[in-house]
Amino acid sequence: MKNHLLKFILFALVLIGSCSKDENNNDTPTVSNTYSITLAGQINDENGQGIPNVTVQVGNKIDQTDGNGIYLIEKANVNKSRAVVKATKAGYWNRSSGFIPSNSTVQYCNLVMPQKAAASSIQSSVGGSVTSAGATVVFPVNAFVTSTGMTYNGTVNITSKHLPTSDPNFGALIPGGDLMAEDNASNSVKLISYGMIGVELTDNSGNPLQLGPGINATVQLPIASVQLSSAPTTIPLWYFDETKSLWIEEGLATKQGNNYVGQVGHFSWWNYDMSIPPATIEGYVFDCEGNPVQNAKIFSDNSGLLYTNQNGFYSGQIISGSSSTVKALIGGIFTNTLIIPTLAPGQIYSVPNLTFNCAGFGKLIVNFVDCNNNSINPTVLIATSVGNVLLVPQNGEVSALIPCGQNIFSALQGSAIYSSVYTQLCNPDSNDLGTIILCDTTNTQGLSFSFDLTSPSTNITYNNPQYFSGEYYSSSNQMHISALTSSPGQSLDGYIEGFSTYLPGTYTQQNFPYSILNLEYTTTSYHYFIYADTITPNLTYTILKNGAVGDTMEVMISGNIFIEQTASSTIEYGVLNSLYIKCIRTQ
Repeated sequence: MKNHLLKFILFALVLIGSCSKDENNNDTPTVSNTYSITLAGQINDENGQGIPNVTVQVGNKIDQTDGNGIYLIEKANVNKSRAVVKATKAGYWNRSSGFIPSNSTVQYCNLVMPQKAAASSIQSSVGGSVTSAGATVVFPVNAFVTSTGMTYNGTVNITSKHLPTSDPNFGALIPGGDLMAEDNASNSVKLISYGMIGVELTDNSGNPLQLGPGINATVQLPIASVQLSSAPTTIPLWYFDETKSLWIEEGLATKQGNNYVGQVGHFSWWNYDMSIPPATIEGYVFDCEGNPVQNAKIFSDNSGLLYTNQNGFYSGQIISGSSSTVKALIGGIFTNTLIIPTLAPGQIYSVPNLTFNCAGFGKLIVNFVDCNNNSINPTVLIATSVGNVLLVPQNGEVSALIPCGQNIFSALQGSAIYSSVYTQLCNPDSNDLGTIILCDTTNTQGLSFSFDLTSPSTNITYNNPQYFSGEYYSSSNQMHISALTSSPGQSLDGYIEGFSTYLPGTYTQQNFPYSILNLEYTTTSYHYFIYADTITPNLTYTILKNGAVGDTMEVMISGNIFIEQTASSTIEYGVLNSLYIKCIRTQ
């Protein structure tokens, strides 16, 4: 490959902005520092599969991804200078991405969430080391404390992930997305990474641990072979602050052979980086007919964290002082490639238009309305043989380039889903699917749950009861539920109390100091009373919807429980994997 070193450096660093921004911001000037935005995207695993039930937060709004990993958040209040989308799900590393917001159109931000590998274990009294894909972390003896600062003795479970710059998904997996950072002088800077590692420490009950005051662990990261010649003798260390979604400078690492070695005094993600002043690129992506292309991925040398908005516009930061290339991708097909000249720090460069050749594409035309024939804008996903296309209609209308061939078309609006298989004709022919009616049956109630017992090991799952009734009383913070399945004679009754707030979002049991979980589950063989575990309280409540009176309340609950089995008069501990309830709000 020509200029391999330069391309590799750009692969790790360029386009360190993320998501999409609207150049023609038509917002009325205001003294407020916030925008109200609409953000859509898809969250995939490292194999490109959509991840369902991911909690996604943007500003003051929260959503859950659907079965395809898609989210759509409207009217989220975010900071004008930098907004952040955060994604969380048990068993996966948290993901976040910063972007420059605008409230005049739909923006996109697609994320990749890596799944956590099995934890390694050491004894605190002995210390030890763990290795992740060539990276090593060494812990001294008696190094750990609990979240309250008490000395911890026992088993330490260590989950880690080494993210080298040679990883093909490096740009899509960076915590924070845009590599925004704060140096020792409190300056806002951009980073050039030489690799990073994430580490989480817990006890056997899943409670977080940390290194004690004044105690350091040694972190050794291999330097990618194409970066060895440019790697400085010493390099700053940066940790990722989950609250700020920023990298914070703290300490130095030294080059020892083919590795960087540094000392760290706490754990989250650690990054070995040089800071550099950024420049800015901005531009548009069009199809061969001159129409803007939304949610096209903008990247350079196989790395990109920028996406065009609904108007086909993108804007983001790249490293100054070095030339690069830029191109766009949608549905597995690329535009032309353009050269970005060497830019000075702070320079804003307008990129000539990127244009898709219509070869390999066809035009898809479709309109969406609700039950009352009003235009609606559902999330639309077209799965093609070369990649997925996700978009949001404008005024209910879709007119977009789609890779030709047999495709799977799906649209989601609330609880209404439309799905079909169709053959996309190639240019110059087009497909007109006409008008699709999507009716959101918001008053349909539902219930499902599953829990595990630890001794004896038992898994119980309860889905789609033949009869279900649920009511939510906001005046008393109570949710009453009753369900029945005739075969095999299952029933569930109970109540949940303590919702001190009704805003959609995810809350811990500690947010609800007077919360009560009281369920009675019966089968032909068993009779269980289920309660929240008071010894290790960690229930999580995710409020998905808080409809008005007569509409529905939707909530998911998970965490530690204890179960009283009346048949054997025993008390067992277990985990509530999920309790999903959608019931009527009566007051």
